[in-house]
Amino acid sequence: MTRDLAAARTGTRPQGAAAATNNAPPATNDTATPAAAEARVVAANTLETVRFVAPRYPAAARARGQEGWVDVEFTVSTNGAVNNAQVVAAEPNGVFEDSALDAVRRWRYKPVMQNGTPVEQRAKLRIRFNSEE
Repeated sequence: MTRDLAAARTGTRPQGAAAATNNAPPATNDTATPAAAEARVVAANTLETVRFVAPRYPAAARARGQEGWVDVEFTVSTNGAVNNAQVVAAEPNGVFEDSALDAVRRWRYKPVMQNGTPVEQRAKLRIRFNSEE
């Protein structure tokens, strides 16, 4: 499933916007333990976004017409902040990773609740950088 990051917040896609692909199972409010919730990685689009910051398209990559993607995993903390963001994979390497991480670290989510208690939740997504969109 492909989803525009910008469209998630504004309903439109600005030029050069990034899109996300999520292939993880949805987050659920089941009776699993908090440790199990964090161990299970869910698709970021299954979580409720509170604050979104669009990734910056690197100027040098835009000037070259370079495109690519970054797979990012992160933890949504019990207060909704993003922690432990890390690049899992990227193509091409060394071009879009910093921009993707800078944006993701500024995102905020509604905390995941289990049995009425906020728990940490691991999430992942693919951020695509397309110069012509």
